[in-house]
Amino acid sequence: MSETTPVFTPTAAPAATWFQSPLGALLERQEAGVLLPALEGAVGLHALQVGAWGERGDWLAACRAQRRTLLAAVGTYCGPHVVGELDQWPVQSDMVDTVLLPHTLDFAADPHAIVREAVRVLVGEGQLLVLGFAPLGTWHQAGRLRREPLPTQGARPIGAWQLRDWLRVLGCETVAVRHCVGGLPAARMMGGRLETLLANAGPRYWPWACGAYLLQARKQVPSMTAIRLRWQRRPSLIRGSEMASDGRPQAVSPQASAACSGAPARAPTSAGTPE
Repeated sequence: MSETTPVFTPTAAPAATWFQSPLGALLERQEAGVLLPALEGAVGLHALQVGAWGERGDWLAACRAQRRTLLAAVGTYCGPHVVGELDQWPVQSDMVDTVLLPHTLDFAADPHAIVREAVRVLVGEGQLLVLGFAPLGTWHQAGRLRREPLPTQGARPIGAWQLRDWLRVLGCETVAVRHCVGGLPAARMMGGRLETLLANAGPRYWPWACGAYLLQARKQVPSMTAIRLRWQRRPSLIRGSEMASDGRPQAVSPQASAACSGAPARAPTSAGTPE
């Protein structure tokens, strides 16, 4: 990227203006196609979005959680509910059911810290949604060559495979990865049948070239395995019987009694046969 290329800042006011353009509306529309269904399935008490993105800024309106909070940095255009540092959240551990990171890792100075904070605040079996640009995608490659402002300029995308490894180390399981934005950032790709064709064919036939992806992960909780006790019969003072589990004597056959005592068992004799 040359020195004269403008850097896209997602939290600044010009970002909201860019998302009102036809190209910005295309990006937000195609990302909403994969993000909104995932948010509709997110339930629980608390939902937290860290970082604003798009013209709407706050995406948690589609979430069914009872309490929805937007945490963003100072100067964010959409007016967050909580203002703070994105790598140190003022949230208690094990309190949030759903965490949304809409391109937050792409522009973060320390994405590892943000991922650790997300895992820390999630409850057991809580859901993490990460929306990010693909490093090999057409939008990121075009942002390195074009001088027109694009949201991928100034971003450091993290691949879905790399993010999956980070989450596995932190005890999270990747549930699904959905790709979107299958076309090029060009005006001729917007609207009509061509946009619909690329939006459907891109994730299916060339997912590695799609511009963005949505990763869904779940925080795993170590399960406890119950150790079953091995019940043993208590020895009996009465020959030919054993103590049951309730403490009462239990009759035992002569063959079983002889086997326990070590004496040879006596074969039964038929009636009328001399011994």
